[in-house]
Amino acid sequence: MTALKAINRPTGIHAIWALLLACAVSVFLWQAPALAADDALDTARTAGFLGEQADGYVGLVNPSAPPSTVALMNEINAKRKAKYQQIASQNGTSVEAVQALIVPKIWESLRPGWYYMNESGQWLQK
Repeated sequence: MTALKAINRPTGIHAIWALLLACAVSVFLWQAPALAADDALDTARTAGFLGEQADGYVGLVNPSAPPSTVALMNEINAKRKAKYQQIASQNGTSVEAVQALIVPKIWESLRPGWYYMNESGQWLQK
């Protein structure tokens, strides 16, 4: 369940940038429930239709999910992509770096029974 690879501890100016990026990610996570279309996403997660992928996007756990659930997934992922890009550009880093910091936090916030995809592409229940 490790979304982060080995990361060297930043020093000097890099430490400041790492702190700024961590602050931006914290702000994102604080706003994440609103970004994630709260109730609809929670309902889809509870039904086992949607789960959290290792790349920070929502994925389809059950291919027989209703079309409205697929539309919800696409909407949430578009909003997340825009937010990840915004945070990355504001902090002079890559989208992948932002995702690497956010994914563990998203996984930690999942309720028991909700799905997440490990780095091998396998859906697991928390």
